[in-house]
Amino acid sequence: MFSWSQYVQVWNAFFFSPEPVATLCVVRILLGLLIMMDGWIHWQFRKVFIAPDGVLSVAAFNKIYGRSRFTLFNLLPETQGSVDAVMALYFLSGFLMALGVGAPYCFAAAWILAVSLHHRSICFMSGGDSLLRIVLFLMCFSYAGAGLSVDAWLAGRGVFESLWISAPPWCTRLMQIQLALLYFRAVAFKMQGPAWRNGTAVLYAISNKNYQMWTIPQWLQSRGGIAIATYFTLIVEWSFAVLIWIRELRPALIVIGLLLHLGMEITLNLQLFSWLMMICLLLFVDPQFTLWIAEQLAGNPQHQQAVVLEGNVSYIVVNTFIALYVFYAYIWNAPDNTVLKPLVALIRPAVKYWGLWHSWSMFAPTLFSVTRSVELEVHFEDGEVVVWKPDFHSGMSRLQRFRHERFRKMGENCREGEFEYVRWCLCEYVIRQMRREHGNDRKITKVTLHHVDEPIADFNTTLESDLSIRRTLHYTYTVT
Repeated sequence: MFSWSQYVQVWNAFFFSPEPVATLCVVRILLGLLIMMDGWIHWQFRKVFIAPDGVLSVAAFNKIYGRSRFTLFNLLPETQGSVDAVMALYFLSGFLMALGVGAPYCFAAAWILAVSLHHRSICFMSGGDSLLRIVLFLMCFSYAGAGLSVDAWLAGRGVFESLWISAPPWCTRLMQIQLALLYFRAVAFKMQGPAWRNGTAVLYAISNKNYQMWTIPQWLQSRGGIAIATYFTLIVEWSFAVLIWIRELRPALIVIGLLLHLGMEITLNLQLFSWLMMICLLLFVDPQFTLWIAEQLAGNPQHQQAVVLEGNVSYIVVNTFIALYVFYAYIWNAPDNTVLKPLVALIRPAVKYWGLWHSWSMFAPTLFSVTRSVELEVHFEDGEVVVWKPDFHSGMSRLQRFRHERFRKMGENCREGEFEYVRWCLCEYVIRQMRREHGNDRKITKVTLHHVDEPIADFNTTLESDLSIRRTLHYTYTVT
């Protein structure tokens, strides 16, 4: 049996034994570049998703969420200028992160801006967006700006030389724990779905036209190839939840995990999700390996191995924060039958308010057996019917589909679940668009929302009629 002092020793060694900041600094740069890309994508469609009269208008947002979600837009004038300013600052925060200017304040700014944008367009976000917010939150407490940064250069430590600076890695450990729990949650959800258990799940993912980016080789579409890909995904995700903590296995698992998400990026339209996951996987890279790469690139710079950064916050406060965060991360991801799961209800308001919630399950537990889309019919009083579709379809180029991925999410959220309100929000948005195009003189009587489902051919499909497109009326919005 371990004594209490031995538990404390293991805890301190894991969270506080100083290690070089090299890997964390590389992650900071890549994360900053990803935020810039995310800002660029948001900017192009800000008038659809974030503008005061967008799909989720200010009036609709206030009606549904009130002040239960933090967003800077609650404090700013309800104008397009406010939207443009916040988005420009979000892009700038990513740029400053990549350069390493003003850390950790630029990390805090990036987190606050990301929460503001994501909450303002909450019904178009995905699990990857929630992970980004959590990582940015934890980066606020890190030493990610200590090396390979403008801050290091201004402090006279040298840009490359500062990579050898060491610091307590407790913040990195929390990000690693969070990532491992997310993988564990994903596997647990997947195992509830019959398609994952019988080895056919990947077929539905790669055959869904909403996600499909490339034509999949025929050999991979065979029953054997699909089964291998399905169980390989489960094994890799489980390994990152459990086996990643075994040092000897870690390098191989990192490479395999990077290949898995690179394969997902090539075959599936997940926008920035795969890139975010690959960046987060790098958190497990041994800092000594990162330093070895730095030596090759910089020509053996002068090391500063003797420098160890120490935080200004007391040991007790940091340990309390670590314990509370680990407890929160555990119960939030724990199965519903866990004894402590009811405690989630106590922390949910605060977690939701600050954007620290996540709902990542990745094609689980049940995958769509159809390619889903929506169409809206605008009925005018004179009898004319105009069809409106979200700006996302399989005929787009790969770049267009990458940029327009939020429209797919919007269409899916019109179906059911937490974001059912998107149905009437989307109808009101389309009415506003039609009035701009046709004028207010032409009276609109109603808008009907239709589901369009194109079945995915699986190993049980025998008749061509099984693949016929189905169009069903789902919702009617009457204009009064």
